[in-house]
Amino acid sequence: MKFLLDNNVTRKVEQLLISMGHDVTNLRILNCESLRNGEVYAKTCELGRILITYDEDFLNIGRFDNPSIIYVKVEKRIDENVIPRITLLINNFDLNLEKDHLIILENNTETSEKFSRRY
Repeated sequence: MKFLLDNNVTRKVEQLLISMGHDVTNLRILNCESLRNGEVYAKTCELGRILITYDEDFLNIGRFDNPSIIYVKVEKRIDENVIPRITLLINNFDLNLEKDHLIILENNTETSEKFSRRY
C-alpha cells in the first residue's frame, strides 16, 4: 500500500511501514511541512495515497473525495502504543484500504466507515 504520513506521525511508524514492504512518504520529504489540513488532503488525493494522521480535524475533511484516512486515536500516542495497533490493522483488516475508508484506530478497537461519495 502507499501511505502519506502527516507531520505528527513518527519516524518509527514510518520505518515500520517500510519494513512491511509499503511505499511510504511524508510531508517533510515532499517539502510540504507547512501545508494546512485541506492542502494535505488535496496532496493525498493527488498522490493516490492513504493518509495516516493523529489529527482529528481530518475526520470531517476526508468525506468528500476518495483516498482513505487512518486516524490514530490511541491514548498516549507514543510509538509503544501506536505501532502494535497499526501492525494489527495492516496485517488483519480485511478491506481494500486504498479508497473511500475512514479508519479510526483506538486502544483496543478499530472502526472503518465507507465514505459516502459526494457528486
